[in-house]
Order: sequence, then structure tokens, then C-alpha cells
Amino acid sequence: MRKKRHKKITLIPLMDIALILLIFFLLNVFTLAGRREETQIKMLVPGTGGEPQPAQVVIQLLDATSLIWWDENVVKQVPREAKKSFYLKALQNPRFRLSVAHGKAKLKKLVQEANRSPAKKYVVYVRVPDLLPIELGLQFLELVQKNRFRNITMHLLPGAMADIQKAKLNIVTFPDGRKGLRVKF
Repeated sequence: MRKKRHKKITLIPLMDIALILLIFFLLNVFTLAGRREETQIKMLVPGTGGEPQPAQVVIQLLDATSLIWWDENVVKQVPREAKKSFYLKALQNPRFRLSVAHGKAKLKKLVQEANRSPAKKYVVYVRVPDLLPIELGLQFLELVQKNRFRNITMHLLPGAMADIQKAKLNIVTFPDGRKGLRVKF
């Protein structure tokens, strides 16, 4: 009589493959999560007590009819050598100026985007010169109030026009190695 041979399945190579796949997927998840966070912080602006705070949008009211809107798109347009004096150049250059109505339309789009992405956090700074009525800044606040998920934080900051004209941008490196802009008002 013949003995039947039982074939054994070796589990060690199968476990090796499973471990390699697990490591591969974990590395991809953490890499993608890091990239998502990288797009959220582009600018640092002075917050309460002078400590730098992250911002996605900085709105600088110039007068009752015009403003400067800063976001990552505007920052990308600025030549590297001009960043330190960009704030002053933006005040003088009509290319970077928007009408208040256009600025409100852009803020409405940001609110719509925030309503579509409830997990994402947004920070908006609105600077109102001392000579302008604060009601102009409050009009922007009313638009942000239409955000359903309350994931937009808005700050109203006063400032003298002379201080605004002295403001500078500096390129900074975050602790994790990412580059960004720091606005010094």
C-alpha cells in the first residue's frame, strides 16, 4: 500500500508578502496625509500677543472701494526676490488690488468650499485701517457667518495705514521642512 503524501503549505513566504504590503500601504497613507497638511498652511500672520498664526487668506482693506486679497495663488505670483517688499509693492500695484465687491465674491466662494469640506479648517484675517469704519470688516464677517460647519475662523485686525505700508513678508521654514510666508505687520 502506498502512503499518501500530505502537501504542507508554508506560511512564512505568505506572511512576508502580507507584511511587505502592509508596510507599503501604511507608508502611502502617511505620505498622503502629510501632503494634505502641507497645502493648508501657506502664510503666518501676527495673532494675539504677536505670536504667528496660520492663515489661508489675508484681506487688507485699503479704502472703502478697494482691497488686497492674499492667498496661496497670489503668493505664488510674487518673485522670490520681491517677497520682503511685496506688501508695499502690492499697495502700489493695481494688479494686486481688487474691488471690495470682487473680494466679497471670492469670500463667498471660500465659504462654499468650506461647506463642501467640513473637515478642513480655514483661517481668514481681515485688516481694516483705522481711518475706515469697522463696518466694512463686519460685512466680511457676515459672509463668513453663512458657513454651515463653522470651520472658518475669521479675525478682524485694526492698523494704521503707516504700519500697513511698513509690513514685510519673510520666507520661513517650518519645523517639518516646509516653506511658507510670514507676514509682519
